[in-house]
Amino acid sequence: MGRCLGFALALTAVASLSACHAPPSDITEADVAAIRAAIDTYVSAALAGDWEKWGTVLAPDYIQMPPGQPSVVGREAAVASQKTSGKLSSFTVAVDEIAGQGNLAYARGTYAEAGTLADGSSFSDHGKWLQILRRQPDGTWLYTRLLWHSDVPPAASQPPK
Repeated sequence: MGRCLGFALALTAVASLSACHAPPSDITEADVAAIRAAIDTYVSAALAGDWEKWGTVLAPDYIQMPPGQPSVVGREAAVASQKTSGKLSSFTVAVDEIAGQGNLAYARGTYAEAGTLADGSSFSDHGKWLQILRRQPDGTWLYTRLLWHSDVPPAASQPPK
């Protein structure tokens, strides 16, 4: 009997723990709309090359984590970096998920972009992204962290000659 009771208690504990892995989102529909508005501003400002406006959706402590490059720390550093990066000719973002609790939320999705780099060469890329946002006292949401991962395989490196 003791073994059955122990097994039942263990099952109850496992069920309780598994329920803790997926807490319900308590951000509102208004929060989701504000996050989508921040994403829309990010994309439209980037397409226009308006890096000052683009920076308005970034928190002062923003950290950008691009693939194959060092992190860019701070809103001002991110804006300065983008000003020298080139020009986008297309940039689309699909949002697959927005969730959060309290003053923190995350958004996840895919992107596709193309343009011209500062050196005049063209580029095309597509992949996945994840961002963390923080609700501000005025109800807006600002990007605090952004990382993305290209689905395009890296060019094969040439062996040293």
